[in-house]
Parts: sequence; structure tokens; C-alpha cells
Amino acid sequence: GIVLTLLTCLVFIYFFESVIGIIYALGTVGVATMLVPILTILFSKQRLSDGAMLVVMCCTALASSLWLAEGWMNVEFGWPVYRMGIEPMYIGIAVSVLGLAVLRFSKRKA
Repeated sequence: GIVLTLLTCLVFIYFFESVIGIIYALGTVGVATMLVPILTILFSKQRLSDGAMLVVMCCTALASSLWLAEGWMNVEFGWPVYRMGIEPMYIGIAVSVLGLAVLRFSKRKA
């Protein structure tokens, strides 16, 4: 655990210029990954399997991270330029909503 944390911190130090960049990246990916699944767990009457929820959350984190990385590769005047001007958090939330909708629809069919 400590070695993994150390390696993660070293990667963050290498790639980010400031603490604000780290907070922005972790907040963007973290909020997108957890917002919709937590709201679904709190307010849904149907229970989705833990494994399915984990898959949706991993896909959401991956989509947000890739969108974020792609934006950082296209920097203009010090600011990332995202495809179609869409922030990574919205991409993650869309992937999360789509994934949970597919799970619900497939659960009703079965």
C-alpha cells in the first residue's frame, strides 16, 4: 500500500505543475466515477450487482481519464483544449448513465 502510494505521488509530481492541477484531475475523474452510482444506490429500489457497478465505475474512470489526458495533450495558452469543448466530467457522467441504463434494461429483460 505504501509503495503504491509513493509511486502514485511520484507520477503526480512528475506530470502536474501545481497542486491545483492534481486536485482538478482527481476531482474530475472522482466525481464523474462516483456521482451517478452513489445516487443510484441511494435512490433506486432495484439492487444492481456489485460487480456490474464496479465495471461501470471502471469504464467511467477510464473514459474521463482518457478525455482528460487528450485535452492536456492539446494545450493552448496554458489551458487544455477538450474535443468539442466538453469537460471530462460530463463524458464520465454520460458513460456512467449509459452503463447503468444498459444494466437496468438488461436486468428487466432477464
